[in-house]
Amino acid sequence: MPVTKEFKTIMAEVSGEIVIKGSRFIAHATPVSAQSAAAEFIASISQRFHDATHNCFAWKIGLSDAAVFRFSDAGEPSGTAGRPILQAAETRDLTNLAVVVTRYFGGTKLGTGGLIRAYSAATLAALEQAEIIISYPQITVTLKFAYAFTNAVHQVVEKHGAKILETGFDNGCIYRVRLNASEEAEFYNALQDATGGKMELI
Repeated sequence: MPVTKEFKTIMAEVSGEIVIKGSRFIAHATPVSAQSAAAEFIASISQRFHDATHNCFAWKIGLSDAAVFRFSDAGEPSGTAGRPILQAAETRDLTNLAVVVTRYFGGTKLGTGGLIRAYSAATLAALEQAEIIISYPQITVTLKFAYAFTNAVHQVVEKHGAKILETGFDNGCIYRVRLNASEEAEFYNALQDATGGKMELI
């Protein structure tokens, strides 16, 4: 489900590594906004470390009851890898991210508790490198208005922190604009005021 209010996530991809009893645990985390992006990231890391013993993962998108998440132990004992990765991210109150923890076995078994601690610690080692940001859900709207209102529309766009993605002309100006979803109603009203009610959403 899409996020409908502000949330915490990471700014960019990060990584961290720990070594426990000879086993290397290499964690990579990245922000994602769709399940397809999470799947692509997991596939990319798994291919990059195709010779590893395990590539375990977890991802989460959304908040509270509307959140969607998946995790995998990727051959480790059930419950010892994927869920601890997810829970480690949740201890930082993060969402809209994917994490892959790669393990190269070092010859010594860690046991159930040891694996849980290792996958959690590796995830946190990566997240400690991340810049945590507050993000806001955004929408894209298409506006049509007379050329005479161009300056007025630009002023409204700037005031509301929106971004013009694309411009065109077809019996007037056509703008594709991205803005925070929470600003939609106020943005629309401001545009109507600025254009004397002659702005259209198309």
